[in-house]
Amino acid sequence: NVFMAKYSKGEVAKKILFTLVAIGAVGVAVTLPGIGAVLALFSPKSILDRKSFYRSLYGLKQKEAITIKKVGNKYGVQITKKGEVLLRKFKFDSLELKKSKKWHGYWRAVTFDIPETKRGVRIALNNKLKKLGFFPYQKSFFLYPYNCKEEIDYIRTYFNQHDTIRYLLIKDFEGNKKLTRHFKLAK
Repeated sequence: NVFMAKYSKGEVAKKILFTLVAIGAVGVAVTLPGIGAVLALFSPKSILDRKSFYRSLYGLKQKEAITIKKVGNKYGVQITKKGEVLLRKFKFDSLELKKSKKWHGYWRAVTFDIPETKRGVRIALNNKLKKLGFFPYQKSFFLYPYNCKEEIDYIRTYFNQHDTIRYLLIKDFEGNKKLTRHFKLAK
């Protein structure tokens, strides 16, 4: 049940968008017998939960993140281009790195050289890498012990910085032992 816990602002909208993606409402309208069918996917039990759902759905429509069109007794629901942008932001915000049970002795390094004209991107990237658990070895050089290539590729795409963000696999470097202790690793 999506509504079992109280969600912070935007969480219900995020769940609605992710559910619409799961049922294929990106690029094409998915026809449903009514908005009640989307509501049923969430199983809200109380009046407050239903109000929260409808408020979030209406908010997504007002932001032009989705379109809802009635055709006869059915509704067509579709995620718009603005909705796809919002989905990418939600995915970026909820991005997490997995930790392996065993460390294989290789470091994943992310280095970047983002120009001053994109200072906001550089700051956001720096903050995201720290939040993900990377160790800031130098200003634009971060290290992490486990595989995270897919996540870094997503971050590059999100920031549109394919040429300025680099992912490296490193076996050994000076300071390796300090980081091994920092991450509490054993081979």
